[in-house]
This record gives sequence, structure tokens and C-alpha cells, in this order.
Amino acid sequence: MIREERGPGIMLTQARFRLQRWLSRPEKLMGLVLLAVLAVLVIIPLVQIFIGASTFSYNDTRLVLDARPGAWTVYHWHRVVASRLSQALLWKPLLHSLLIALGTVCLALPLGSLLAWLVVRTDLPLKRLIGNIAIIPYVMPSWVMALAWYTVFKNTRIGGSPGFLQAMGVNVPNWLSYGYVPIVLAMTIHYFPYAFILVSGALASLDSQLEDTGRVLGASRKTVLRKITFPLMLPAIGSAFVLIFSKAVGTFGTPAILGLPVRYYTISTRVYAMLSNRVEGTAYAMVIFLVLISALTIYMNAKVLGVRKKFTTIGGKGTRILRTKLRRAKAPITVGVLVFIGACILFPLGMLLLQSLTLHGDFNVRELTLDYWIGAPGSIYASNAGILRDPYVLGGMWNTIKLATIAAAIASISGLFFGYAVVKARGSVMSRLIENLAFTPYIIPSIAFGGIFLSMFSKSWGPIPSLYGTFTLLVLVTVAKRLPYTSRTGISAMMQIDKSLEEAAYLRGASWVKRMRAIVIPLGKSGLMAGFILSLITSMRMLSLIVLLVTPKTRVLTSMTYRYVEQGFTQQANAIAVLIIILTLTGYFIASAMGKSKLEHIGGG
Repeated sequence: MIREERGPGIMLTQARFRLQRWLSRPEKLMGLVLLAVLAVLVIIPLVQIFIGASTFSYNDTRLVLDARPGAWTVYHWHRVVASRLSQALLWKPLLHSLLIALGTVCLALPLGSLLAWLVVRTDLPLKRLIGNIAIIPYVMPSWVMALAWYTVFKNTRIGGSPGFLQAMGVNVPNWLSYGYVPIVLAMTIHYFPYAFILVSGALASLDSQLEDTGRVLGASRKTVLRKITFPLMLPAIGSAFVLIFSKAVGTFGTPAILGLPVRYYTISTRVYAMLSNRVEGTAYAMVIFLVLISALTIYMNAKVLGVRKKFTTIGGKGTRILRTKLRRAKAPITVGVLVFIGACILFPLGMLLLQSLTLHGDFNVRELTLDYWIGAPGSIYASNAGILRDPYVLGGMWNTIKLATIAAAIASISGLFFGYAVVKARGSVMSRLIENLAFTPYIIPSIAFGGIFLSMFSKSWGPIPSLYGTFTLLVLVTVAKRLPYTSRTGISAMMQIDKSLEEAAYLRGASWVKRMRAIVIPLGKSGLMAGFILSLITSMRMLSLIVLLVTPKTRVLTSMTYRYVEQGFTQQANAIAVLIIILTLTGYFIASAMGKSKLEHIGGG
């Protein structure tokens, strides 16, 4: 046997050839670029959290006399976990956050699942209408529900004008005005569409023959539900649980509006207070607990569903859906569903609009006025004009529209590139790394994510200049936070495109740019539009992500609403909230119509 001797020169040539061949694949080059982007937007913020929680900053010299900025310390961990302040800083707010998340899940999950069953598996009339309007509460900001609740159920315990019920002579108890109960109920109204969308999709693909077979074999309805229906619905229910719980446990706006007036703190509101007071180390230590809770929730969901790795609900014989007849209950159930969904939409919009039209905010219909909307300067307070004539508010509205549109466009396009890099390199280490890193921002609470970006970009480092107070920073943090969603829509869109289409173009000599322009982007327009719609909606109504980042120059409507609430300007806050709802719903319906027409055009071609 003759063994070929390979010298250093030959080995170097072969290594160079393999590198050139590897780099000649466009998805590899794109993957390297995306990993560099993720390093800046995801990895560095995560590292920043741990470093910030484990080192002294300049602001810590106010708390510790011998603190040296940059020195490693366990001071923040001890302060949060085991000091005299830990009960107020961490343990009690953490308990409140967990109870709020569990309460929201326990109400929103069965509520959305029941509505999904009525729409998909019964002969309920007006299904298309109900299905379309059932997701509108999700489109509306969650903190708007809180503001509407505050408007109706507020009592004079904390001063100011009374709420609607108290103005009508009803004595509203404190537990219904502020704290745990109103927070959970307001968040339930916002989050039940999560369960409705996921469970209705699973029910629509579940063949009724599977359940009928169980009944033919003598199983009772309860047994069929427990042994067949529920196990097949478990992936959708588990996904809904993770989405609702992980969102609710770290939300900021609703607990801030309904909890802070009575000092009912959660982790997110405590983090906001710490970051506002420049106590970053303590805030980051608390953030890590929220990140661990979200990560643990996702892990436990994966473990529960891991025992059943395959759920086959669609077979080759077609799917048959057997609808339950509601009989005499059809009319009252239909009315009840329409009243419930209508109340979830019209209740907040109507109450906020009504108070914004009353002169003193006391719901006196004899004092109705449009001053808070179109009043001239000085008609309300010293120099204030109605929101539609106030340059300050109009500037915030323009910033809101500009931020939502730019961020949505960048996020949707980047999502398609993420999908291309992940799907084309499917199974490789790079593909898995990109996919997992792109999902990471989901487990970081928005208030903390915004605070980290504020800390990172408040000064220049390397080639990146200081972005504090710039509109660019708002766009950057918005796009980064949307990565888990836009990357998923991009991956889904790319997985639907047969790779043979691009391979055929490659064999005909088409360059990568031409293949992207002629094949990938046109066929991936559905994913682009889905990512754009999702990002547009969330960017227009977000509060906790940017509340720490905005300045008077970069103000948006959501931050202005929260500032007005803090200052007690209820009518202005409500009027701007109504304006946000109108803009968000308008953007949603326009984007949905555009997406539908584009899909019809592609399908017809």
C-alpha cells in the first residue's frame, strides 16, 4: 500500500479550495453576514445583561462608596436576592408577575379555545365575520384595554376625576379598580385571540373520522375528548400557553397603568423604575430572572410535547369535519359571542372616546366638547391645542407611522433573508445557530431589551456611533425585537418554494441576484407580506420596548399616551389612545387587503 505524502503546500491549496467552494454558496455568505448582525443585535445584548448584573457602573457609586466602575461584584445579586430590599425588589413583584401570567392563561386559553371550537366545529352562523373580528383585540394594544378599564372602573382613591361607574353613582371597590383582578381581565381580553388562532387552525385540520372511530368502538364523549381530541390538540394548546404566559409575565403597560397607582409592582414595572433611576445592575439582575422563567416555560412545553413527536391529523383520504348542531342554543350562543367580541372592541374604544369628549372628564353629557380633539391653542390649558391641531402630537403621529413602516419593511425583508439562509443550509450547524439566535429576543422582556439597547448605544463603540436620542435607535431595537416573528415567517415562506426551481435557474446560468429577483422574492411575497403585517401592527402599538428610548424629538404616540397618564391628563391620553387604535386598525386592514391581492395575483399567474 502506497500512502500519498501531502506537504504543507498541498494541504494549504486544498484548504483554500474548500474555503473558496464553501464561500461560493450564497447561503453561506448570507449566513455569515446574518451571524454578524445577530452578534450585534442579540449576543452582545445578552452578554451585556450578565456583565451589567455582575459589575459596578458609574451610577453605583451613589449606592456603594468604594465601588469602582467596571469591577466585578456580587453586590447587585445580593441586593436583589438576599438583602433587606429583596422582598420588595424581587420576590413580591416576581410573585405578582407569575400570578398575573397564570391568571391570564387560565382565562384566555379556555376562552379562546371555546370560541375556536364554536367557529370550527359547530354550525354557528356568521363564522367568517366572527373569525375576522375575533383577532382585532390582539391588533389593539394591551395597555389600551387597561386604560379603558381605568376609565370605567376608576374610583377616587388616588384622586382625580371619577371613572364612568362612579360618575353614575356606583361605588366601585378598590380590588376592581386597581391591582391583580383588573390587570388579569384586561390582559385576557388582549390575549385570548392567541388561543383562538392556534386552536382553530388545529381543529380545522383535525379529521372528525378519528373521533368517530372512537365513538364507534364504544368510547364515551369524555373518553374521546381525553384520549383523542385533547392529545391531538396538545401542540396548539401548548404553543398558546407558551405565547400567552411568556408575554404576560413580562408585560409592562397594563401593570403600570392599573398597578402603579396603588403600588402593585411586577418585575417589569420594577425594572422600568430601576432603569429610569439609572440603577442598571439591579435591573439586569431582575431581568435575568424573567429571561430564565420564559426559557423554562418554553423548555417545559417542549418536554411535554416531546413524548409525542408526531401528531398526524391530516391523511391522504381528505379531512372531514363533523360539525355539532347547536339546535335551540344556536341563537343565544351567537348573540353571546357577538356581544362578547363586540364588547372587547367597542368597550375600550367607546369609553376612551366618551371621556375624551367631556370637558372635565366626568362623563357629563351636558359638557360634551371637541376641544381635546380640534380645539384651538389655549382652549384647554395655557397653550395646548386639541390633539389634531397640536404640532407636538402631530409630530408624534408622524414618527409613529414612519417608525412602523420603516421597521416593518426592514424586518420583513430581513426575515426573508433569514429564511433563505436557514432553509438552504438546513441541517448544518450554521442553520441551527441562526434559527436559535433569531428566536432569542422573544425570551427577553421588551422593557429590558429597550434598556439594554439604550445602554449599548448611549456611547460610540468601534465603528458604531452613539445613537442615543436618534430615530435610528428606535428602528434598530424594533427590528431586533421582531426577529423571532419575521424569521419564522421567512422560514415558512422559503420552505414552500421547491429547491428545484432555483437549481434549474442555476443550471441555465442565472446569477444568484437574478435567481433572487426572478424566483425567490416573487414566490416568497406571501412571507414578506405576513412579516410586514405582523411588524406593522406591533410597531405601531408598542410601548414597553421604546418607553425608555424616546426623546422629545423622537416621541411616538404610545409614549406620549403613557406620559399623559402619568401626569393626569386623562382626556388627552384617551384621545391619543383612540387615535392609536384607529391608525393600527387602518394599517392592519390596508396591509391585509394588499396581502390578499398579492396572493391572488400570484395564484392566478
